[in-house]
Amino acid sequence: MIPIVSLLLNVVVTTIGSLLFLRARHGWMSLTLSFVVTSVPAAYVGGLLPVSPGLFYGLLWATLLLVAVCIFVWEDAALDLTWRRSWKTVVSLVVGTEREAAAAGAVFTWINSVTGLTARVQRLSVDGDALLPLAGAVAVGAVLGAWMGASWLSRRTMRRVLGGIIVVALALLVNDVFFG
Repeated sequence: MIPIVSLLLNVVVTTIGSLLFLRARHGWMSLTLSFVVTSVPAAYVGGLLPVSPGLFYGLLWATLLLVAVCIFVWEDAALDLTWRRSWKTVVSLVVGTEREAAAAGAVFTWINSVTGLTARVQRLSVDGDALLPLAGAVAVGAVLGAWMGASWLSRRTMRRVLGGIIVVALALLVNDVFFG
């Protein structure tokens, strides 16, 4: 159930985030689609693979740790992209910019989460009543976070808030895996 719950909550969060970031004109669909072309088939195959809880938590922990290190170690590594749009796309594929990356990431994650969830649900039954409270709580957080990120917070503040959330998630994950 862990992958199904994770994918479902990703779909809730990224639906809201995608809509708010794209509404604020922060997304480049050409950038997002360039990632999606190869990732959708991989997400579907990945959704079909059995994943042990140990592997899932290990990959999640390593990914969150890498993101936290990137946020706090390279905090001021932003580029002023004054190049042509094609060069911006190439550079964004490698390093990204905060709001554009958030918009592309939200749409990208939504598409891949829906694809992976589709593969999982085809093999397993899901108790929707048990997931409804989680989805509601995540939806409230997503609306607040995406609204603040798309229109209110500065880029630097967005990075710090995201970094703080990731550090808290890492601590909760470590606590759950080792002490829970």
